[in-house]
Amino acid sequence: VPSAATTATSPPRRFSPYWQIDMASFNPPTPTLQRELSDEGRRLLQEALQTDVGFGGGGGSSAAAADPHRDHDVQVFEGEWDEEGVYVYQAFNDEIADWAVQHQRFGGPRFKPERMTWIKPSFAWVLYRSGYASKHNQERVLKIKVSHGAMAHILSTCSTGHGGGGTVGRVQWDPSRDLMAAEPKKREPRKMLRARAIQIGMKGELSRFYVE
Repeated sequence: VPSAATTATSPPRRFSPYWQIDMASFNPPTPTLQRELSDEGRRLLQEALQTDVGFGGGGGSSAAAADPHRDHDVQVFEGEWDEEGVYVYQAFNDEIADWAVQHQRFGGPRFKPERMTWIKPSFAWVLYRSGYASKHNQERVLKIKVSHGAMAHILSTCSTGHGGGGTVGRVQWDPSRDLMAAEPKKREPRKMLRARAIQIGMKGELSRFYVE
């Protein structure tokens, strides 16, 4: 899918019809290499959060080793990235997904830009949440690029407090999910109790910023 046109007010992003699963013939994909965020991306996010949050990836290196100032590797922002931004995942129905892929932006008659929406850098987590793209209105998973600066702004607006009442953005840290292993006797990604995956929820003005 070609890149969407980039303007001064819209972060660069791509929309990909990334996943549509036939459960009878499903084979887990080979995981993509995850890397540590660039120095610029790390700086933007750390300045926005004003906290000591780590960012890491796979490839055999631990996030704790990558950042000597952190004393744990539980709450780590992991995800694919490149020079333009960070990739996140969302599940939608066919109509919204088709419109987004065709126009390379969100919109269409059934899309509501101000509703509460959640983005996840973890592909395994969106598969778990959407029931491997089988739940109603979650039959299609899109892979979306968000610029480093836009992600920094989104995170700086989010609250990590319980309940999140009155806030336009929320951050949740839930047990990570293993893309390559299943829960015993269940057809879902295995829960990883010693690691947490970030989920970012947005509504109202913040959701409009993300959409636009």
